[in-house]
Amino acid sequence: MEKIEKRPPELMNTRTPVFIRGNKAREQAKYDEARAVFLEHFDLIVKHEQLPWPEKAKEYGIGARNKGDDEVQLIFEIDEDHYKFHKGQQFGNADCKIYPMSVLPQLQTNSTLLVVEGEKDAITANSNGAPAITFTSGAGALPRDISSIEKFTKLVICYDNDEKGVEGASKVAMELYKQNKTRKIKILKWNNKPDKYDITDYFMDGYTANDLYSYADKMPVYGASAADFGGLNAYDPETFINRFQDEVVQICEEILLENGTSSISGQSNVGKSILALQFAMSVAMGVPFLTFHVPRPRKVLLVQFEMMDAHMKTRVDKCMAGMMAQYPHKIGLLRDNLLITSMENIEIFTDQYKAIEGNLMSGDFDVCVVDNLYSSSGTQLHKNDALTQLMSRIDELRKEYQCAFMMISHHKKLEEKRPLEHSMVYGGSYFVNFLDNLVQVANTGRHNQLKVFKITKIRTENEFHEVPLGIWLHTEDEQLYFQYRKPLPKNEAYWYTDPEENTEERVLNAVESEGDNFSYMQFADALEKTLKITSMKSVYKWLDKLESMGYITKIERGHYVRCANELDAFLK
Repeated sequence: MEKIEKRPPELMNTRTPVFIRGNKAREQAKYDEARAVFLEHFDLIVKHEQLPWPEKAKEYGIGARNKGDDEVQLIFEIDEDHYKFHKGQQFGNADCKIYPMSVLPQLQTNSTLLVVEGEKDAITANSNGAPAITFTSGAGALPRDISSIEKFTKLVICYDNDEKGVEGASKVAMELYKQNKTRKIKILKWNNKPDKYDITDYFMDGYTANDLYSYADKMPVYGASAADFGGLNAYDPETFINRFQDEVVQICEEILLENGTSSISGQSNVGKSILALQFAMSVAMGVPFLTFHVPRPRKVLLVQFEMMDAHMKTRVDKCMAGMMAQYPHKIGLLRDNLLITSMENIEIFTDQYKAIEGNLMSGDFDVCVVDNLYSSSGTQLHKNDALTQLMSRIDELRKEYQCAFMMISHHKKLEEKRPLEHSMVYGGSYFVNFLDNLVQVANTGRHNQLKVFKITKIRTENEFHEVPLGIWLHTEDEQLYFQYRKPLPKNEAYWYTDPEENTEERVLNAVESEGDNFSYMQFADALEKTLKITSMKSVYKWLDKLESMGYITKIERGHYVRCANELDAFLK
């Protein structure tokens, strides 16, 4: 480039503030010298900077300085006390302003006014016949006072084709809409244009103001949909029904929806990981999980952070043996559809979700089973902010890869034995609300291989919601799997009690009678002997309680019979 002779002295710009206030802003910016340089070398500057500026651009308060190394920096006179280097230092009152204000008095209120990103783009549009303003503090920023543009009813926001431009355009559009809800606003989108593309590039490509207006006419009017304001999509009832006609698709009925989220939760040593492995195999083979139907085989990724590979190998071998014994003709599906991750080079209790995403990217999985939620992340699940980040990450993966998630989670350590409910789960209602389905499992006090399996959250109609089910852990013949038995009879709390510690059973065992029949007096004697209770009212209360819990049945006034031993009958 030809050297600009009137070269202003260099400005020291190492650790200066963003702007310099004072009455001498014009002198400090050396604007007059820069203005003279711009006017004298206009053609050279426009060519060097690749600007589509005709002679009309000279009418605006623009200067130029040579920064060295053949680099030119434009200087804009925002007003008499505000001067701004292009993408650089500011002088005077550098509050956000409308630029150039001189455009506004020339326009009719129904004229189309462009709002562009940056002073350079504003000059480009104005000098090419498209009236435009900008806000001087960058994308998304607005001046405190924008009353001077309130009367204009046709606005087109033309920001840069990048993330900041898109976000800034949306923010500015909302504020301009709030100012005047009767105006028509459009956000111009640079479809099929390179990243960072802007209105200056558009005119450099040979387009005209009329081309720009025609292109803007094709854009939707801002505010026609609540989504423009970040609102939710909403429909009238008939449209809603017609739009969402797809039926809910079950991967495993009552347990996991397609592209859904579910969890199996319980205390340590209850068999959660065995259930996770059995669930993964059942879905991969398209066979029932316990008593729950799996409509067809699916591709499953089991990501486990519970056991070393050698131990996991033994468990997989035994679980496979159990599945093969029941479904020998389905074993090929297991090989084709199930992948189990190794613990090689894994540091548990650290964030493993980047690694999990790597596996999801490499295979077309329908289901990802994570065993378990805590060891896969190290997240403190009792803290809502940490749990929020983890759930957001899982939700991102679920949506990105159209993959359902089954997560193994833990119960809090509780001393009392009581019916399964959401409050027992680590993360509480915050975690449970994220899920479509939740299964809770617990040990019984009746037999170490008998477990309680209870669906405590589900979004579809079903027969087993909140019904405690009995499942039995098979460990014989080098096999390892759970078998569904039936809904548990009696009150749920009964199954968590140890017969030797159970007060009700101690009282019943103290009843002296022949066979299972006994009288009121025989029971009263046993109650006094065991618990020192003697009042008639208390005796009847105890008899009513035992009847409601399924321990006894009333035959006639004053005569009762013990119910059959439910455990023996249940385990047959």
